Amino acid sequence: MGLYRRRWRRKDGTWVQSRVWWMTAMIDGGQTCKSTCTTNKRLAQKRQDAWRTEIAQGQYSLLKKSPNLMAWAEKYLESVEYPNTRRRYKSSKANLEAFFGDSRLDHISATRIEEFKRARREDEVKTATINRDLRFLAQILKQAERERYIGRSPFDLGKFFANEYRDRRKPHILSFGEQEKLLAVAPARIRVLTVLGVETGMRTGEMKRLRWDDIDLLNSSLRVEKSKSRAGIRSVPLSGFCKSELIKWRNLVGPEYSEWVFPNLSNRRHPLQGGRKAWASAEESGNTVFPNLQFETYIRDQDDGGRRLSVNNCSDAWA
Repeated sequence: MGLYRRRWRRKDGTWVQSRVWWMTAMIDGGQTCKSTCTTNKRLAQKRQDAWRTEIAQGQYSLLKKSPNLMAWAEKYLESVEYPNTRRRYKSSKANLEAFFGDSRLDHISATRIEEFKRARREDEVKTATINRDLRFLAQILKQAERERYIGRSPFDLGKFFANEYRDRRKPHILSFGEQEKLLAVAPARIRVLTVLGVETGMRTGEMKRLRWDDIDLLNSSLRVEKSKSRAGIRSVPLSGFCKSELIKWRNLVGPEYSEWVFPNLSNRRHPLQGGRKAWASAEESGNTVFPNLQFETYIRDQDDGGRRLSVNNCSDAWA
């Protein structure tokens, strides 16, 4: 069947024929009918030919029923491989749910996204956090577009991400004088973490996930098995100072106590999770303020017998 006019019977038994022409075609193994929105048969024929050309070229497919945002977000989270990424996306999912509720995907427009941004700014949320939430929303909407639940993602229609670099705090580089003050008053765990961070350039998360089996004191090296990226999996040489501090720490909390170099003292089967209070206490005792120091990845360079610190790349926050 090509072009046709729909007919239906009234309650009195008389037949009525529509003036508008309809067209039909086979899509995905089933017959699909669509109105040409015209009463002119010649124009209707042109629209049918154009429609069938789109079908033949694979440029036309029917949209499926759009799911709810939260159900779709939960399904998307199941496909996320890395636990840390999944944890961050869950936080964004909660923020989106608080604003959009149980809205359907096809009801999320560019206007609603702008309203979400304004609401988050009114709550004094940082630009970087808003961008993370928008990035998660953009990903799940793009996936919905690929699977034909929506015709087009609203993120294709405009720019929604703000410039977050202006709000970023400047890294605080630990000077030698500050390091000496900190090490003089720091408890054993903070001391060895500080030395390990500035001597090896390891990220905070890498240090907290270290096992004693990863450290080879005989050959003065350690192996980073779990990192933020695959490029972070590497062998790291140990300086004499760092090695001596690790030996002292091993005598206090060795492999006979826990497999982790920095265990959770309340449950030694798990690695250290936090440390903000201990860090703040060490700052106060040393009478030195390190504004939100992050253990930026430092490199120790030899320069005429002296050492200096330089930034390699920023790492995770302390906790």
